Amino acid sequence: MDDRDTNCLFLISNDEFDYQIFSSEVFVEDYGYATTYGMTISGDNEYESVEDVTDEFDRIKSFCELLCREKAYPVHLKDLVEDFLS
Repeated sequence: MDDRDTNCLFLISNDEFDYQIFSSEVFVEDYGYATTYGMTISGDNEYESVEDVTDEFDRIKSFCELLCREKAYPVHLKDLVEDFLS
């Protein structure tokens, strides 16, 4: 089992996919350890995951809910995260 599966902080689903937020501990030079959040989209034998998207849980939760409403496909997750961060 993947650590992200056991570290699920938020899960929302629609009729096609599951959208999950997980946390990670990362080391930031000159700062120390920090908690960051990533997400996965999975369903129907499709799966994509992106780690360390943001350190703001409320921000990624809103993004995750938007992706669920719009039924974003796993294959598009990396591009959507890139747009989200820009």
